Amino acid sequence: MLKKGSSGDEVTMLQKKLTQLGYEVTVDGTFGDLTHWGVTNLQAMFGYSIDGVVGPGTQSLIDAQLGYGWSLKNEDAQAAAQRAQGLNKA
Repeated sequence: MLKKGSSGDEVTMLQKKLTQLGYEVTVDGTFGDLTHWGVTNLQAMFGYSIDGVVGPGTQSLIDAQLGYGWSLKNEDAQAAAQRAQGLNKA
């Protein structure tokens, strides 16, 4: 489980994945404010409990969205997140 204050290779990998998802986080291996913001924003976008902790559920969300090619920078990012939750059928 990764959370604010964590550090190391797992945090670096998380930061790289968040960057791939369009979040502007510093890839430095330290789970600081920007990484925390990226995690909580992603959790909010997809209707997850917003706790800023990367456990199995949030890790699965990150990996799934990478596989789907979702990015915060896409024009339809919010709509795509809502479709993933079954909230927007369009």
